[in-house]
Amino acid sequence: MKNKKGFNVVLDISMLILMLIEISGRLVSSFYHELLGIGLIMLFILHNIKNRNWYKSIFKGRYNLYRTLIFIINAGLLISFSVLMISAVPISRSIFKFLDIEGGLNIRKLHTASSYIGLIFISLHLGFHMEMIINKVKNKINIRGLTKIVFCIIFALTFIWGIRSFIYRNILSKVIAYYSFDIASSNDSLLVAFGDYFCIVFFISFLCYFIMKFIKKHI
Repeated sequence: MKNKKGFNVVLDISMLILMLIEISGRLVSSFYHELLGIGLIMLFILHNIKNRNWYKSIFKGRYNLYRTLIFIINAGLLISFSVLMISAVPISRSIFKFLDIEGGLNIRKLHTASSYIGLIFISLHLGFHMEMIINKVKNKINIRGLTKIVFCIIFALTFIWGIRSFIYRNILSKVIAYYSFDIASSNDSLLVAFGDYFCIVFFISFLCYFIMKFIKKHI
């Protein structure tokens, strides 16, 4: 069971890294963007195959608030990635160009919106597993004294920068497909953009972790 959970976390993190590269990678050519996108979808499919028992349990048992939120997170991740995959084909400039399917600005907006929604749901999904990740870190690292202070400072700075980046990168505007161009990052390097989006994921994941922990404790 522990190995299965660990593998799922590795899958989540791998998907997250690819998603961050895809969203941050203005310097990545369309071919590599699409190639990495295919890899991301393949990992997502593998993740669903590994967790196929979840689908069997959807209509079983009673739903409390905690279980309902988990269902919403998983369903949101599934829907956003499905839209992301389907909308990628019409706007392809390399790998799927031979299909000669015309995709306009609205399709691109849909693709952009679904990618950012997917990023949020991956973050929430990771937040759901955060307790296990924290316990693993605690078991491997002796977090006491000065080390604990350093960890707290790094955590606080990353969390605050995540809030700042969430606003600076106009995430809400992209989620509602208000526009499909990342104006804020047009002059940023891949590393800077990646760092910003990583902090956004950090912020959302831990916010989800704190909320879910509170709900689990009081239901």
